[in-house]
Amino acid sequence: MKVLSLVSLLVLMSVIAGGIIPETLALTKYFESNRSDYQERETTKEVLDSIVKSFDDLAALDIDDELSPVLESIRNKYTRYKLTIQDISSGCNLNFLPDNVLSEPSLAKFLFKDENTESFIRFRANRGFDTEKTAWIPFLKEEVLSAVVCCGWFSTLHKDSETAQKLAASHGSLKLMNDMPLINVNTMDPALAAPFLSFRSWRISGAAAKAEALKKRLEQGPISDTELRTVLALKENHEIFQYLGVRTSFWALSFGNGRYRMDAIIAAVPERGGKTVAFYTLIEGRLSRVV
Repeated sequence: MKVLSLVSLLVLMSVIAGGIIPETLALTKYFESNRSDYQERETTKEVLDSIVKSFDDLAALDIDDELSPVLESIRNKYTRYKLTIQDISSGCNLNFLPDNVLSEPSLAKFLFKDENTESFIRFRANRGFDTEKTAWIPFLKEEVLSAVVCCGWFSTLHKDSETAQKLAASHGSLKLMNDMPLINVNTMDPALAAPFLSFRSWRISGAAAKAEALKKRLEQGPISDTELRTVLALKENHEIFQYLGVRTSFWALSFGNGRYRMDAIIAAVPERGGKTVAFYTLIEGRLSRVV
């Protein structure tokens, strides 16, 4: 009986152990998986911080271009993460451009399906600001989507507009307003040149020819502030240079790391006076799990 009891006990223990061992292994795998997941998540955040610091090298440049050596160097440094970098502020910011600018005949004809801005202005007044262009699709010609943006600094050009009043009411002040030109000609849709140069209020002589000259020059590579003024044959203080410049305000970047993807926005913070970049800062970082 004692032998039988011992055998029974051993059998019982083996049954129990048979349940415990797989369960222990499962728990071990669970904790290891979570530790690995945590490490990937934290590494992704660290990579983002490192990329933001790398952007400070852009501040020393006189011009911005999506294929500049500095940006190419950053992409190459993080090639294992398949890093992409794109200008997202060089275009017509339909959140901020005042009604009178949107109503310029050349710009209205270029942008809107009905060639006037009245329906869009009413829509914008009721809806407020958008962070995605999809809401504007019903109003815009399909071919101009690449020429409009919803991200950018608010310009002192528009400090007296209704939009400025809304921003002041929402944020208590307009401290983020600055004089940085709204559009980098080196990264904009080249088709924007003609409608901007043709603003009726500016009375630029030979606007069509100057727009064509700018487009042809940009085909050869990025352009400086000085050369931009030369190509357009306009004085430095012309109002158009508050719209058209050679620096980018906001960059979007995306990269992956294992089970995670990071989508972020980096902004150039200008020095007083607007055309010189003081430093770059992270505006937004969205971490998502893709696997």
